[in-house]
Amino acid sequence: MKTLNEKAKAVCEENYAKNCGSCPIRPQCVARIGAGVEAMNTWIDSVNAAAENVRTAQTVEINSKLQIVKLSGQRFKVEGGYSIPKGYAFFHPELGYFAFDGELPYRPRGGKQVLQEILDTGGLLDFAGCKWIKEMRS
Repeated sequence: MKTLNEKAKAVCEENYAKNCGSCPIRPQCVARIGAGVEAMNTWIDSVNAAAENVRTAQTVEINSKLQIVKLSGQRFKVEGGYSIPKGYAFFHPELGYFAFDGELPYRPRGGKQVLQEILDTGGLLDFAGCKWIKEMRS
């Protein structure tokens, strides 16, 4: 049998203590589950899918502190030395520069406009599997 993913558990834990009635995944959570393992797995899939589109309180807090910065001479350690990327990136005052993977900050092709659109729509949905990187200091 399948299990609820970590995101679904986090959304549930965050809302259960306050009020399940306002939980964003409540409609899927309280849906009727048919008999059998297959029905249970279908229900679990629907709850997990609904949770993927929810920002947890921690994600909302991180998004609220994200700043769009112009990279201008910051050095980042890479294999064999360092790199000085150009463009715009997300910066968090405590965590550093946002990266999906790798050693350099995320710099979308659309630049500052794309980053602003991400913030305008509420920010990123989840930071699981992402990295926060710091620039090299002289």
